Amino acid sequence: MSFAKRDGSMSNSDNMHDAALFLSLEISLHRPEVRSSPRSVSDLLADEFIEFGSSGRVYNKTITIKALAEEIVSESTPPPQMSDSSVRRLSDDVVLVT
Repeated sequence: MSFAKRDGSMSNSDNMHDAALFLSLEISLHRPEVRSSPRSVSDLLADEFIEFGSSGRVYNKTITIKALAEEIVSESTPPPQMSDSSVRRLSDDVVLVT
């Protein structure tokens, strides 16, 4: 995981704590009990949320909540995995987790 300040320099330990928090929130979306709960997903996503799928399709908050609630998950289905994650503060009130 990496976290950079707006000027690109390495962050201090407080910012690293913030980065860990945002990363843990992102990872919580991988848990089946969170994904299947419209309330939980709604609480985690900003109203302005957008996601670009690998197909190029754009997903907003409403579409994402509905899609995750309708997802069929079996016990043999592994949860989504994240690797090479990055947390970057884009402004005082915007953080990008990739």
